Amino acid sequence: MQQLESLDLSRNRLNGEIPTSLSNLNFLAVLDLSHNHLVGRIPMGTQIQTFSGDCFQGNEGLCGPPLTLNCPGDVTDMPPEPAHEARHSNYGSGIKWDLISAEVGFIAGFGGVIGPLVFSKRWRKYYYDGIEDVAFSILPRLVLEKWLSWKFGVRK
Repeated sequence: MQQLESLDLSRNRLNGEIPTSLSNLNFLAVLDLSHNHLVGRIPMGTQIQTFSGDCFQGNEGLCGPPLTLNCPGDVTDMPPEPAHEARHSNYGSGIKWDLISAEVGFIAGFGGVIGPLVFSKRWRKYYYDGIEDVAFSILPRLVLEKWLSWKFGVRK
């Protein structure tokens, strides 16, 4: 039984704790103990912690890794909640650099494109000449001539 590769005991109405000897199965590649009535801590071992929590779903009494539910008496890695005074001081009011960098990037990009168009006559001329070239190549000549005559009041 040491070389067992697959073990599917799902939906078998098993109850009680998972035997610790199950963690000694080093070749186990597939394990499914879902939808039973198992309780207690999932045994610590080399193999069992590598399986996803889906292998144990439907067993309301199970706890410990790889499940997110901690067992009673487990020490968590969460820091203790700060005292009332510390919560209202500058604790945790750090600068949100991701938002600031996004704003700076937007301003720099927008200013880098729009700024020269607003302040430089040469850039503005090149930009609008390019737009006209694209418009002339895409739009039919009649529609474009009508639009230009309407916009600039040019009559033929």
